[in-house]
Parts: sequence; C-alpha cells; structure tokens
Amino acid sequence: MRGALAGLVVVLALAGCSGSPPEPAPEPAPPPRKSRLHRYAFKAEAPPNRDVGTPLPGEDAELTAPDGRVVRVSDYRGRPLILVFNRGFAGFVCPYCATYTAQLAARYQEIRALGGEVLLVYPTRDADEAKVLEFADAVNEILAEEGGDALPFPVFLDRGLAATVRFNLTGDITRPSTFVLDRAGVLRYAYVGSAPDERPAIDRVVEELRAAATAGGS
Repeated sequence: MRGALAGLVVVLALAGCSGSPPEPAPEPAPPPRKSRLHRYAFKAEAPPNRDVGTPLPGEDAELTAPDGRVVRVSDYRGRPLILVFNRGFAGFVCPYCATYTAQLAARYQEIRALGGEVLLVYPTRDADEAKVLEFADAVNEILAEEGGDALPFPVFLDRGLAATVRFNLTGDITRPSTFVLDRAGVLRYAYVGSAPDERPAIDRVVEELRAAATAGGS
C-alpha cells in the first residue's frame, strides 16, 4: 500500500512538471505622458484685481525688442492688446512663465484673427539680461514637443526693471501680470499675481480680448 501511494505521488509530480508554465502577468502600461504645455492649470476664475476703464498708467514706459527696437504700450493703439509681464530670472528660468508663454503662443493665430496682438515682457537686471535667450529656448522646447512652430512674437526686455516700477509690479523681481487693452488703449482687464503660478487661464484672457475687440471704436 505504501509503495502504491509513493508511486502516485511521483506520477502527480511528473504530471505537474510536464505542464506549461503559467503565462507571466502583463506589465502595466506606463501612464500617458502629460503634455508640458498643459502641466499647469492657471486660474479659470480670475476677476480683475486692478482698476480698469482708463489708459494703463505708465504706458509710455520703454520696452526693448531683441533687435534693439524700442516700443511703448501706447504704440499699439488701434488694435486690442494682450500685455503680459513675466517674472524675470530668479536664479532659474521660471517654468510657470515658460508654460504660460507657450500656451499664449499656441493661441496666437486665434488672437490675430480677433485683430489683437501680444506684447510679452521679460524683466531684466543688467547682470541677467542674456537669460532671456534661455527663457525663449525653454518656451520653444515646449512648443516643439506639441509639434508647433517657434515663438511667434518677440520677447521684449524691461531693462533695469524700469517698466516694472512704472506699472507698480515690483515683487520677487516682477509680479506675473496680464493686461488686456482695447483699440483705444483703455484697460479692459488687469490681473496681477502674487505668486509664480497665479495667472489667469488663457481661455479667460482670449475671452477678454474678444470683448475688448468690440470696444474702443475702430
């Protein structure tokens, strides 16, 4: 009897060894890559937090294009305008500024179709003026990942933070700020953030531009 049981154990063991090994469990799929263009969700609810209804104080402050051309906000009279101040160089290229600028660039054709223009300002002190090139590279890298073209509008310098002071935007270098002006140069929307990520969503900004495009005459 004992020999019969031992034989049965051997047979069962051999049967188990001859079977196919279990299929390995499939590896979980990696999570989808989150687009850097949309890695930050800016504020959908962002009512104006500066006075509106008048020309922007300090609109004659000088801003310098990469080619040395000097412009002022008042030069844009006759078309609605989105004016954005980035933070500047705080020891690194601000990822919020780069992302926000890329989101704005991705909507640029829509902005132009509304008759509008973008005036993007990068505040600089003498020692970090060349950092604007690193900033532009960071924006273009985000746009390239989305299959887009390079930054479609110039980055103007606020040299020595002169415009930052005139517009009362002084903070950690410059407070991130977004303004929308109508064709007559009247301020229709103004949002000045108190933290690096505190900015109005681009959807909100474009809607404010759409409203401004119908205001201020032709």
